[in-house]
Amino acid sequence: MHAISRTQLENRSLQHVECPVQERAALLSRSYPSLRSHDLSRSDLETLGSYTELFRVAAGTMIFHEATPGSWMALVVSGEVEIRKLDAAQRDRVLATIGPGNLLGEMAFLDGQTRSATAPITITVQSPTCGVERWSVKTGGDPDAANVDLNNSVSTTIANLRSLTPPSTPPDNARFAPAENTVYVIRATMTLYKLESDVDYHIVVQDENGATMVTE
Repeated sequence: MHAISRTQLENRSLQHVECPVQERAALLSRSYPSLRSHDLSRSDLETLGSYTELFRVAAGTMIFHEATPGSWMALVVSGEVEIRKLDAAQRDRVLATIGPGNLLGEMAFLDGQTRSATAPITITVQSPTCGVERWSVKTGGDPDAANVDLNNSVSTTIANLRSLTPPSTPPDNARFAPAENTVYVIRATMTLYKLESDVDYHIVVQDENGATMVTE
């Protein structure tokens, strides 16, 4: 979560991913459950997001070594990281495996001490990227997001939603009114989900009539 200099970036073989602060804020909100328990405004989340950077890390990369300075910490967004430490017999031991939503290296960062363990990525990782198609609308970073009335919802069915006529060319950074300014509620069962590379979930839902649709 702490910004890393370009020199540090090269030394750690991390690939920086360009991502607007609004999208980093949305990624933080989705990836770190503790933030959801606080009444943070969009402005608060964007302030937090402004202090973060997004990096892609290849499988097998050593993120940090034991006894190195702890000048930053990270939030795992996608994939898994093993935490390893040498025991008294100098044998390499796996202390834990952490996944999405967990902090990495926070103890050394907060107390100013050196790293107490080593963290290599040893499991194949589907690394996060910022989305492309209408990403600002999906994450609530578009100018029209303020027009969405979150306090009032409309009960509807999958059939009604599927009957809506989409625009021939959806705007990249604006909403298709009134459909995309409305909060819809349906009664349905999740039958399938898939985590995409941009850390977005595609979810298939089915209602009591057998109608299905894909949601995000």
